[in-house]
Amino acid sequence: MKRLLFFSKLFVATMMCIPFTAVAQVTIGLEDVPEKAALLDIKTHAPNLNNATTEEGGLLLPRVELTDSYSLAPFISSATADEKRRHAGLIVYNLTHNPAASLRAGIYQWDGEAWERMVTELPPVTSDIAYLQTNLTTRLFPGSDSPSADDTGDLMDFGTITIPVDGSYAFEFQLEGTIPGAAYARGIYYIKLFVNNTKTDSAEMNIYVRANGASYTYSVTLATAATAGDVITFKIIAYDTARPVWTLRAANTSMVWWKL
Repeated sequence: MKRLLFFSKLFVATMMCIPFTAVAQVTIGLEDVPEKAALLDIKTHAPNLNNATTEEGGLLLPRVELTDSYSLAPFISSATADEKRRHAGLIVYNLTHNPAASLRAGIYQWDGEAWERMVTELPPVTSDIAYLQTNLTTRLFPGSDSPSADDTGDLMDFGTITIPVDGSYAFEFQLEGTIPGAAYARGIYYIKLFVNNTKTDSAEMNIYVRANGASYTYSVTLATAATAGDVITFKIIAYDTARPVWTLRAANTSMVWWKL
């Protein structure tokens, strides 16, 4: 009897030392076995002929006001690199609209370093071509000490260009016109891009004059980030009065722009 009692106590003690693991897969909404590859299966009935498993509702993600694309705040104000890495796969619905921080309303997932918006639809392809409305002769603006850096220049009229959706855009110019001047002179010009009258990009163009009054073609591309509704304009200016002017011809000067 004592021997049996001893083995009974030994069995109980051994069982208490064995770790038990909870069920790794869970079904919510129905007492049913989850699908094989699912840790969590949410459904209110077994799949019907169309594989639907509920007509009662969906998953409501936690709604949060994110503060920065590279921060886990407001969850963790100063996350370490290891904490950021271990939170990869975190999904929330962001309510913040802040284009400067690349945040807008929608579903975001944390990739271990930054929040990435989950795109629900591809934006429309935005591509268009515009032609210079009238001939334009470059000149140096009086009082312009730094034509490459300041905002001066003649407005290049390509019509009204309004950004349709938030994003980054490229503008490729095909400029054509005549340049009077001595052979082998160098014409230097600057083309500038403005978003709502604020310069965001510019480029220098160098053209070697082969003959007085010859026609020259030059291709250049500018780019900028912009928000839906922004108005885009362009200006062009010569480097100094000692350089030959460039008369752009409207019929042959074009600009193609598209969303990157």
